[in-house]
Amino acid sequence: MEAFSYCNTGYALLGLIVEEVAQKPFEDFCQEFIFKPLGMNQSSWYLRNLEEAQVAKSYVLKEEDSYEFKGFNGYPDYPAGQLRTSITDFSKLIQAYLNVKETPFILKAETLAQITPSPGIAHEGFYTWFLTAFESQMYYNHQGGDVGVRTIALIDPKNKNAVILFVNGEVRLSKLWRDIATASFK
Repeated sequence: MEAFSYCNTGYALLGLIVEEVAQKPFEDFCQEFIFKPLGMNQSSWYLRNLEEAQVAKSYVLKEEDSYEFKGFNGYPDYPAGQLRTSITDFSKLIQAYLNVKETPFILKAETLAQITPSPGIAHEGFYTWFLTAFESQMYYNHQGGDVGVRTIALIDPKNKNAVILFVNGEVRLSKLWRDIATASFK
């Protein structure tokens, strides 16, 4: 790989390609080949497919001690954003990803080896993963956020460990994941 640049629009285009090749909506494809086989029963690209009371609401700090509900975010560049899932469901996806050699998964082990190669240097990127060095260890991570929402998934494929944080507020996650990694990955 000569260069890497992450782009949400690229992932929206990838979803469109999947729809064209599979001849079905991306949501249906994900339900059939990813969510249902992994038992991800609280996951969908659309709010309408979920019980609204079970979906986390996004909040922003209004004043020093009060928060304001900002609604359910949506994106015109679906599926680059707006996946609704729970920590439990997303953990099933990451667990399947990390254990692809032992667990049936939509991607082959060879494909996962290509998109999570042995890191050369920190801050390189591989497809949807970015590399972060912490305490002499290299981690793959992907984070996202919007008004009232912050997320990060951090994996160590070699040791099959992961930290997943979803926060329905505007919180800096860097110290939190480092504290968890320090306590958990040793």
